[in-house]
Amino acid sequence: MQHRLLVPAVLVTFVATAFAQSPGGGGGGVLVGQSPADAAYENHTAENAATQFNAWQTAGASAPGRIANYQAVGQLLQNFNGNQFSGTAADVARVAETLGIHIAPGLSAQEAAMGLVNNMVLQARNPANGGGLPGNTTPQELRFLEQSLPGLAQSAAGRQQLVQILTAQAQRDADRARAAQQWQDRYGRIDRPDSSGRHFSDYWGLYMQRNPLIPRQRPLRPPG
Repeated sequence: MQHRLLVPAVLVTFVATAFAQSPGGGGGGVLVGQSPADAAYENHTAENAATQFNAWQTAGASAPGRIANYQAVGQLLQNFNGNQFSGTAADVARVAETLGIHIAPGLSAQEAAMGLVNNMVLQARNPANGGGLPGNTTPQELRFLEQSLPGLAQSAAGRQQLVQILTAQAQRDADRARAAQQWQDRYGRIDRPDSSGRHFSDYWGLYMQRNPLIPRQRPLRPPG
């Protein structure tokens, strides 16, 4: 069963908003006459930006595989009848391994299944889950996850929503990687602002607000 993503499958090219405002790249780079301290600071900042960009690309590259794994988990969890699991512990352990979750041997199928779900709850609450680095979840979303996720493990509908949330987190990683690549192609560095002084993080924050992981309403397209 294919799970509907909670964010658009195709990224809205929000960077176009900045490109329409800015005919060229922003500032940045080492300036002639910089002091050694300023030059060292600039180099350190550039290194940090490159490390962040590479981490985003790694997370984005892994997203399709993670989405496929979450969909397989969603199919497995359909073996719950009420709160009774009719699958096998071996099936649970096999699927859990694809998520980096180890199921201890000797557990019953029911215990193994609930162990898998509880570990998925922990993954969804962790902003560093699967490369979903800090900065890819809004404060409102984090509060919702902290308050709501434990209860999702207790019902079939909740478990399926948990799968959808994790799928949406992975999709957002893919979306951010693509947007960051567009920004870097345009401005040369991910930390370089456009001509209006806005940074990638400003536009990405807007995108997240308008395309929430757990939408209370139909997601809106960013302006532009």
